[in-house]
Amino acid sequence: MVVDDKICSRIINGNPEVVTEYVTPEDGRIDIIIQDRSKSFAVIIENKIYAADQDSQLKRYAHFASNQYKEGEFKILYLTLDGSEASEQSAEGVDYSRISYSYEIRNWLSQCISLSATKPLIRETLVQYKNHIDKLTGCDMENKSEKEIVAAMMRAPAAAGIIISAQSAWEREIVESKLFEPLRSFAEERCLTFEISPAFFSKKAWASKISFIITDGLKIQIENNASNWRSFYCGVIDTRQDKRPMSTLPSLSGYNESWRYGWKFLEMHPDWTVNDLAIIAEDDGEFVRYICTLVDQLMRELQDKNII
Repeated sequence: MVVDDKICSRIINGNPEVVTEYVTPEDGRIDIIIQDRSKSFAVIIENKIYAADQDSQLKRYAHFASNQYKEGEFKILYLTLDGSEASEQSAEGVDYSRISYSYEIRNWLSQCISLSATKPLIRETLVQYKNHIDKLTGCDMENKSEKEIVAAMMRAPAAAGIIISAQSAWEREIVESKLFEPLRSFAEERCLTFEISPAFFSKKAWASKISFIITDGLKIQIENNASNWRSFYCGVIDTRQDKRPMSTLPSLSGYNESWRYGWKFLEMHPDWTVNDLAIIAEDDGEFVRYICTLVDQLMRELQDKNII
């Protein structure tokens, strides 16, 4: 989610190791370092919660990394509750990326929870950890806000009832105007056929499908595996008679007979809750661009493997 493909794939394919409190010879103690076993590629994470930066902290980490790894083969991440910047004395001149518990970590945990649906112990551990992160970042205040909203609704029950009764129509309008219309135009530009399943708005699992048809029997498809527009994922379906052997595309993960070139959960808005749809309605097309970029990437990878 936060590291470029080159470093990420090299670490994953290099039998990765994770070390906490990593002691360097000269440059201090690094909170978390993730690297391949050959120590050629690394992600260095400074985990900063309720503490000030130490003297020249990120500069020292950058010095260590530049001596240990080649240019472009390491990444420094500065992790805080809200994604704040490091102090100038710590990071001046250092190439680092800011990430936060409130956004990147919470979204990552949500995806992990979805993927661990069939592994109860892992899933419940992740749920407890995410609840802890919610408290640290103040996101658990959403429940308190709901109580305030309900109180306001009780003061104007007639108006609240009208709004609630229009929710389905509101959701459909957002999906059709903010998603389907621009995605249909994108598909036409790429000479693809844009298609949605007839039962899309029923909100049942595997009923809500969005397809970008490349040719008869070959399509890039987005669908959900849970009810109420939850857990949307994307993959490639090939039902042609001369379909190629199963082979995962670089952008995708697991595959099976139905998803012979792989699939993965959407990294952005895998769940289309009321809050997600409200964000999509006001994000100036950011979610549409994410989907278009994903489709373009899969098209290139299919071409590279001579599947199309």
